[in-house]
Amino acid sequence: MSASTVFRAAAAACLLAAAAAAQSSTGEIAGVITDETGAIVPGAQLEITNTGTNETRRYESDRLGNFAVTQLLPGAYRVSVEKTGFRRYVQTGIQLQVGQRARLDISLKLGAVAESVEVQSQASLLDVTEASLGQVIENRKILELPLNGRNIVALTALTTGVTPTSAFFGVGAADGRAASTQAGAAGFSVNGGLTEQNDVLMDGVPLALCCQNQISFLPSIDTTQEFRVRTNMYDAQYGRTAGGLVTFASKSGSNEFHGNAYEFLRNRVLDANNFFNNRNGVRKAHFVYNQFGASLGGRIVRNRTFFFGNFEGVRNVRGLFETGLTPTVAEREGRFAQAVYDPLTVRRDGNSFLRDQFPGNQIPRSRFDPVSARLTPLYPLPNAPGANNFISNAPTPENMNQYNIRVDHLLSATNRLFARVSVVRNDGVTSNAYGNIAGVGWSQKVDNRNVVLDDTITVTPTFILNLRYGLARQNNRRVAFSDGADLTEYGWPAAYSAARQAPLLPEIRPAGYLGLVRSTLFRRVADSHTGAGDATRITGRHFIKFGTDFRVYRTNWTDNGRAGGNFAFNNGFTRGPNAQTGGGGNAFASFLLGVPASGGIDIVEPFSATSFYDALYLQDDIRVTSKLTLNLGLRWEVETARTERYNRFSFFDPDAASPIASSVGIPSLRGGMRFAAVDGFPRAQHDTDWNNLGPRFGFAWNVLSRTVVRGGYGLTYSPLQNSRYQSPANPGFSSPTSFFSSVDGITPVGRLSDPFPTGITQPPGAARGLLTGLGEAINALVRPGPVPYNQQWSLNIQRELTTDLVVDVAYVGNKGTRLDLDIAANVLPDTFLSQGNALLQQVPNPFRPHVTTGTLTGANTTRLQLLRPFPHFTGVTNNASLGSSIYHAFQLKVNQRLKQGFSFLASYTVSKMISDAEGFQNIYNRRLDRGLSTYDIPQRLVVSYVWELPFGRGRRFWTAAPRAVDFALGGWQLNGITTFAAGAPVVLSNTIPTTSGATVPNNIGRSAAKAGRVQDRLNEYFDRAVFTAPGPFEFGTSARRLPDVRADGIQNFDVSLFKSFAAGERLRLQFRGEFFNLFNTPQFGPPNGAFGAPAFGVVATQANFSRSVQFALKAIF
Repeated sequence: MSASTVFRAAAAACLLAAAAAAQSSTGEIAGVITDETGAIVPGAQLEITNTGTNETRRYESDRLGNFAVTQLLPGAYRVSVEKTGFRRYVQTGIQLQVGQRARLDISLKLGAVAESVEVQSQASLLDVTEASLGQVIENRKILELPLNGRNIVALTALTTGVTPTSAFFGVGAADGRAASTQAGAAGFSVNGGLTEQNDVLMDGVPLALCCQNQISFLPSIDTTQEFRVRTNMYDAQYGRTAGGLVTFASKSGSNEFHGNAYEFLRNRVLDANNFFNNRNGVRKAHFVYNQFGASLGGRIVRNRTFFFGNFEGVRNVRGLFETGLTPTVAEREGRFAQAVYDPLTVRRDGNSFLRDQFPGNQIPRSRFDPVSARLTPLYPLPNAPGANNFISNAPTPENMNQYNIRVDHLLSATNRLFARVSVVRNDGVTSNAYGNIAGVGWSQKVDNRNVVLDDTITVTPTFILNLRYGLARQNNRRVAFSDGADLTEYGWPAAYSAARQAPLLPEIRPAGYLGLVRSTLFRRVADSHTGAGDATRITGRHFIKFGTDFRVYRTNWTDNGRAGGNFAFNNGFTRGPNAQTGGGGNAFASFLLGVPASGGIDIVEPFSATSFYDALYLQDDIRVTSKLTLNLGLRWEVETARTERYNRFSFFDPDAASPIASSVGIPSLRGGMRFAAVDGFPRAQHDTDWNNLGPRFGFAWNVLSRTVVRGGYGLTYSPLQNSRYQSPANPGFSSPTSFFSSVDGITPVGRLSDPFPTGITQPPGAARGLLTGLGEAINALVRPGPVPYNQQWSLNIQRELTTDLVVDVAYVGNKGTRLDLDIAANVLPDTFLSQGNALLQQVPNPFRPHVTTGTLTGANTTRLQLLRPFPHFTGVTNNASLGSSIYHAFQLKVNQRLKQGFSFLASYTVSKMISDAEGFQNIYNRRLDRGLSTYDIPQRLVVSYVWELPFGRGRRFWTAAPRAVDFALGGWQLNGITTFAAGAPVVLSNTIPTTSGATVPNNIGRSAAKAGRVQDRLNEYFDRAVFTAPGPFEFGTSARRLPDVRADGIQNFDVSLFKSFAAGERLRLQFRGEFFNLFNTPQFGPPNGAFGAPAFGVVATQANFSRSVQFALKAIF
């Protein structure tokens, strides 16, 4: 019997009894009942009541005095206990949080049941039942902390170990497009896990979709009860994450009607200007932001049926700051400040290739390519001094509407149902800085759906069953600005215009300059279906959970980033006098001459893919003694390889014997494309890894009455939806036609004005078999593909200083293994580089009879090409599970629960992360690229606070203040988030063409770090003289990520000030002023790390927004 059969049979059997991670949006209350002497009290009758809905759960303590009540919705609870011979015990004020396992040990006093002992207190902040680390962000912080754009995801960064990695993470309407904000919501790393590889749940249902692990919608603040961030996984019910888990719980209705209406307003009058706008005398960008909505919750039938609904809208027009280098007037006319050489004058001189300089560095207009001449006017004129001579604040309009409705119904005292439907629609347009058809952007429409159905059944007080179905769906469509373009109007042949997949202009990308056009055809409908639930069995000292988590991921996708074509230019054809090592040259000069360094066009068929995720788990939390709890678990999880509805999938087989081997005279020639459901191969695009067992172990030791020591180890597996399916690489069903630039990289052959003289190749499907893509650069998956995994461990001490103040100190580690990355598999082995210019010697091309497009259609090729691992392809890029990472951190957290109107959370992380999974220069010596990760932030401090100022009626001071005084000075509240963080390592690249393919420059042997303020180093952030160009047959010696030069760090204060007014018995008005980046401290963007670019080492962007001011009015009842 196959592993897949065994797995599915086991999953089906377990699903009948239970399913997996469903209780993630609920909580538990557990404890032991004793008498005044400490003796256990079995058979005590407990009632746990939700004070909002009056839902009551009954339980009887077992023979050891233990009780545990699970599947409780977050909220306020009352616990009462009765036992003959003892006074009745009642505890109120218990605020249960999402995912919380509240410990409530109760001591009964002798007496009659008619007598009672009443206690009002919350559960302890100490976690004495499990080892996992994390933080709950409760409702009050969600509602009252200052949030830019009210983006709730930003609050995940309040806890230790969480590092934002995307410029769009946690930002409201970052560039006028909710699509960017939504995609950026997955852009964070947790305790050294890779970005975009965390799981995000709403009411226990996954929100993540293919293929950036992008969440399907951002929950509204006003529909979210609270959420929990888990930063490591020692509980087997959780998985499919490289680092963390975020669990949102939506609000439900209660017996009392409650709701609000609100309007948040921002505009440029209230905001500060961008640093670079100010420096260049540019006025503030246009900005009008309105966020408005209302919510209402209450009962349909008292104590039985409840509802909660919310609407939120956004109307936003923001000017987006963009800067770059645009051609000067002189350059447009062919006059250059640097030496420019004629690519048509190449001649051999001994072992060198020489070129002649254009007289006066002036390219004659007669030499302009006709297409270049017509495209050049589409470039904007310079409007600023300096290395980046163009600045734009073009507007980016966007509209967004979100609707949420939830209904809860108590079928009986033992059966609770709820359903939630969320719909989000947004329309956005990226900025068009040029104001014409060549703008690098598009308009976009994104529609999202999220549905949850949940049923909780109390079979017996000690056996709870939860069943759940969820749907997450996104429909995402883009239309490029150049849609409808006729290429013949710009000088291209009619055949080229007619053969494009979409009527778009091709992209023009001169290195170091602004580009023209975004030539993207993009349509994607992605959804995930989840069938989940869980079973909980409580017996003696054991708290047992088991179940399965089953998900179906489906994607209908058309994604062609070169639908109109793409042409890149560098200085390679215009430098000299030595054509390989000479200086000078200019990418825009190459553009004017119409000699691209590379380019091509793609035809990409759409596909409809399906993959499955299954998991089985068993977790046993054992209360060994009253002070020690062990967490033991095992999770088996499998993410199957994706299949396609019509078998339109391919993969690269590096070991396949090529059918042209004998005819080309290379008997050992191997490598070619294979196809799903052809030649005996299965329908799946790659192999499924069935060997994914994840053991979990943790302990919580209440070593002293107010001190807990916790630790654990867990192994988790990463989601393939992100790491392997980011782009639809699918040769045979996607057909690239490469631009034939040059045989040897020295003498240009192709021209921009007629880039595809032999035509544009259409996808052949599986018809050509192993002959597919010959002569092309292909990007394809390979079949072997073990799932990446992370090992997590920690040791943690919690100390309760008071009942409301806890200090938490932890050491945390995380090791990533078999991490996915893309590798260039057709790179010349480095042992051949010593042959030097002999590699460029032209030899007869044996592949010519078998190739129809690209550089291998010529009569000759180079010796270098024939020495490649797969010489019948110009390039081969595929996935490889070769990466690794290691993370160590010291983490300190201080948590003050709300007391006397004040609460705060301080989180401090000191960490180091090393990785080799972020790109290779030389795949034959990968150790050279092991170094600091781009996610390495050595120190990060976040302090958040809520403070009801103690003045006015009902407060500590001025309690009896006259009404007028109270109106002016009473009822104020101050809230804030303060963040300090070091910058990320500066990342280097190399734009100087080399035969070796060097991706970084050389370092002469000293540090590039420079002292001084960032403002004083904007034009040379680091010492550029430290770096030199690698030789044509050398690899660069510099680190890819500089260990001693970091980008600017974060120093940010977000503050809000509230004033509340009583407008009636149940109506309260709240006026809010919120100030983001209060002190207007710029965080400068990273310097340009592209060696060889004109702006190398220059800082030209601001990574954060300048001070923004937001005013709001809320009516709350």
